[in-house]
Amino acid sequence: MTTEKETAAAGCKTQCSSAGRSEAVHEAALAAADFAAMVFLAPEMPELEARARSIVPHLKEVLASDTDMREGALFQRLLASEAAGGFAGLGTSALDVRREHAKLFLGVGEETIPLSISVWTSEKGLLRQDAAETCSKLYAQAGVALDESAPYDPDHIGTAFAFLSLLELRAGAAREAAAKGDAIDTAETVEPEKFFGAVIAPAFSRILKRISARADAPFYAAVGTLFTILSEEGLFG
Repeated sequence: MTTEKETAAAGCKTQCSSAGRSEAVHEAALAAADFAAMVFLAPEMPELEARARSIVPHLKEVLASDTDMREGALFQRLLASEAAGGFAGLGTSALDVRREHAKLFLGVGEETIPLSISVWTSEKGLLRQDAAETCSKLYAQAGVALDESAPYDPDHIGTAFAFLSLLELRAGAAREAAAKGDAIDTAETVEPEKFFGAVIAPAFSRILKRISARADAPFYAAVGTLFTILSEEGLFG
């Protein structure tokens, strides 16, 4: 028998992943994707500390503007986790965030968590496998040129979220154009929900599990808690 909680969760996932998702869901997904790109790819950015402190209040405000989302499992889980102190680590200082990032992801600590999707999805756990090729092709399809001198692989989780943020921006622009009756060029369209599901999701849950287990990294543990909720409740599709 389906419980009320399960029904609410299913409703959220249906709304979040559908082509007709609400403006609140789109805005929340855009903000979350942009934040993920920053914390995994560029934690040295000066605005990170302020963004980290404001991300959960912003998501709550946006989702609360939609009646269905306000009553759904995603919003309720955010509230419950916040009340339990699950996001307290997002108040970590900028300097400590950079230290955590180096310790977790850059080989400074005893155990390094890989951020290249290929490592998590390829048979032998190697860099630059199918996921990297897929990302490169999709970036090119969307008209995005990668900097060949960039220190990260195309399937770095931060790069993938930066691309997802761009896709969300384009989806919003297309939505506005359609509302005005303007023509929409779909020649270079990559749907954000499909990109997340096919490329990011297969590795992200495993990355989040490893991050959330790190008691020595309160900022990234809180990031892990936040994105576990957002992913499980289908915010990105």
